[in-house]
Amino acid sequence: MMRSKSYSLKVILIIACYGLSAGGCKKLIDYVKGHGDGDYKACNIRKITVYNYSPFDTAHLHVDTLVYTFTYNKLGDPVSVIHNLVTTGNPNYFFKYDKYNRLSQSVRPYEGNSNYERWNKYGYNNKGQIVKDTSYAFGQMSGGEPQPSPLLAYTSYEYDTKGRIISYVDSLYAYGTFSFATIHNLAYDANGNLVGPAYDNKLSLNRTNNVWMFITRDYSVNNPFTALQYNDNQLPLSVYGGNALSLIIGAGGPEYRIEYFCH
Repeated sequence: MMRSKSYSLKVILIIACYGLSAGGCKKLIDYVKGHGDGDYKACNIRKITVYNYSPFDTAHLHVDTLVYTFTYNKLGDPVSVIHNLVTTGNPNYFFKYDKYNRLSQSVRPYEGNSNYERWNKYGYNNKGQIVKDTSYAFGQMSGGEPQPSPLLAYTSYEYDTKGRIISYVDSLYAYGTFSFATIHNLAYDANGNLVGPAYDNKLSLNRTNNVWMFITRDYSVNNPFTALQYNDNQLPLSVYGGNALSLIIGAGGPEYRIEYFCH
C-alpha cells in the first residue's frame, strides 16, 4: 500500500488507456491482469446511491434511498464513507494511515460516534502487505477514539506472487475465551478474477483503490456483475442487482448509481 508504487502504476495505466479507446482500455485491463495488487487511481468513487426499489417499479412504493459520500486524502486514499441512514449492520466508515501512508486502522461508528460496530487495526510484513488484522466488535468511542471491546477477532492473511489475498484465517474470541477459527481459501482464474461469480469484461470497481480490494478480499480484474452503463474509463455507472457493491458500502439494494472523480 505504499503510494510511490501506486503513482507509478497510475501513470502507466493512464498511458495504457490513452484516448479511452476500446483498444487502449483493453491494454489497461491486460496490464492489471499482470499486477494483481495494483490500483487504477485515475478515478476515485465520489458517491454511491442505492435505490431500494427496482428501476422498473415506476410507482416507487418503497423508496428508501441510501446515499454514500466518499472523501479522500491528498494521496487519493479513502478517509471516510458517510451515509444518511446509519443503522446496525450499516454504520459509517473511517480510515486512518500510518507515517508510511499505509492503512493502519478502520472504524465503523454509529451516528454521533459514541459507539462503533467494528474497529480494525492492521499489521504489515516487510513487503508492505497486511498480514495481521485485529478486530473489535460493538465497542464504545471515547474522545472520538475507539476503545477495545470484549468481542475480538484476529485475522491472518496470505498472498500470492501478484499480491492478492489467497487465504485468510479468522480466529474469534469472546470475553477472553477462544471460540473458533474459520479458514477461507480464494483462487483466481486465468482472467484474473475470483473463481465462482460471473464477471463482465470491464474494469473492476474495486480497482479504483487498493483499500477496496483489501476490505472486500477481491482483487479481480473485472466486476462480478454486468452494469447497465459504464463511463469512458470502463468503470460501472449504473448497476441493477450488483450485490458485490455492498462489500464496500455495507448495505445493498436493487439499483446502484456510482459517481467518480476522474482526472
